[in-house]
Amino acid sequence: MFSFIILVSISQAQTDQHERWENGVSNSWTLPQAPKVELDELKSRWKLIEEELKSTTNEYAGTYCIGGDMRGSIVRWAPKSGFVYVYTYEWLDLIGFSYGKVIINPSEITFTFERGQQFKNEFGDTITIPQHWIPARWKRNNYLIPTDDIAEFGNYVAGFGKYNDFNGPCCEFTPFFVDTAKSGSQESERPIVPSEYEHLIKQPIETTIKSVGRKKLVKNYGSEGELYSNLHLKASLLPVQINAGKKQGVKRGLLFHLVDAPIGQYLKIIRVGLAFSEGVIVRDIDENGERCFDLETGESKQCPPVLAGTKVTTSPL
Repeated sequence: MFSFIILVSISQAQTDQHERWENGVSNSWTLPQAPKVELDELKSRWKLIEEELKSTTNEYAGTYCIGGDMRGSIVRWAPKSGFVYVYTYEWLDLIGFSYGKVIINPSEITFTFERGQQFKNEFGDTITIPQHWIPARWKRNNYLIPTDDIAEFGNYVAGFGKYNDFNGPCCEFTPFFVDTAKSGSQESERPIVPSEYEHLIKQPIETTIKSVGRKKLVKNYGSEGELYSNLHLKASLLPVQINAGKKQGVKRGLLFHLVDAPIGQYLKIIRVGLAFSEGVIVRDIDENGERCFDLETGESKQCPPVLAGTKVTTSPL
């Protein structure tokens, strides 16, 4: 009888391995094996923060996501209720989590952990949750950047290094924690970060198309970067010259995107001069011709013509 009571107590202290949690932000998650008291606190804290977010005046409090289709993490935080951090696989299985309090300073947000700062991911690797975070705003969205990654964020907003790949047929993931729920109509062209980090935010290369050549159609056009590899079965290549070269930091292979134009097209630099550069605008072709994608309507559409004077930038958004 005594051993039976112990077994019952242990099973009651652990969650059902098939229990699912309706979290309100994505698909329901299968909960991991963990003490029931910790899972109850996770769900309670999650809800408390959600309620506080309805009335808080802190402009950076919110729910931030990072990742792609296979795996991703969410940070939800508010000044009084603290934070919750969750890591999911395919947005279906909750692999690891933590929660705690927050300390808000003028230039950063600090997490104090009430549950462990580390956990194992689906491969058995140790994940360490950052403790210090920098709030930022860029375009129409808020970002939450680990302090150690702020220089990388500076490269991302300028489209330099591996983040230049985001101007091409890449990438279906977000590289930094972003809160799209607070998207506003007022757009910040230059990222807003605490003053001591402004020197780490780089300026993108921005210029205009000088001239446009004659388009040609090709098959099996390959494109490859640090973060992606892509093959266009059919593509159109439109030669252009831009008003920027070595003086402005342009390099062979650099990718630009066309400002205020539908996505599904990108400019790849082929030759670089001192003040001018040559490249091709690459577009996919299907049975309906050149196809682009309108972010505003969410619809596929015919690509518009490219004219001299069109603005291009290395900044990916």
